[in-house]
Amino acid sequence: MTEGNGKKKMVLVLCSGELDKALACMNIAVGGASMGMNVTVFCTFFGLNAIRKDGVAPAPRKEDEPKRVGLFGARALRRAFAWLNPGGGTYMNPSRFSFVGLGRRLMGYLMRDTRMANLDELVPMAAKMGVKFIACTTSLEALGIPRDNLRPEVTEFAGVATFLAEAVESDVNLFI
Repeated sequence: MTEGNGKKKMVLVLCSGELDKALACMNIAVGGASMGMNVTVFCTFFGLNAIRKDGVAPAPRKEDEPKRVGLFGARALRRAFAWLNPGGGTYMNPSRFSFVGLGRRLMGYLMRDTRMANLDELVPMAAKMGVKFIACTTSLEALGIPRDNLRPEVTEFAGVATFLAEAVESDVNLFI
């Protein structure tokens, strides 16, 4: 299917927080945009790490918290989770050979040696080429990630219905 402007459309779902998978997603997005396609990247669950700013996110403010009561309290759990799951490409490990962070450093070295772009370069490049980034609101809430902890390239916040509306009109759908 082509859109009204004659361009083909591609929708990518990034649900993995692993560096190699995020890099593959961004490379495919840049490739599609360079071919003139309208590209949307829908980031959900740990895939949100690829579009997060580097560093530990603070827990949501008390007034932004859902009004649910639990044994430990959602705020404390989200604060612990934010500490355990720092965002951004700098903290993402490869899917194999992580070696408690050493694999990330080795992969970074190999990428620099071969002049391969990293996430901090690919995400802005993709956005400049017209790639649309959508952050899943349900995942943001569940993981306790504040919206202001995302990169400025993220243009939309939406749920599964928006993804499905994009996907049903798409020529290419990939789940990474």
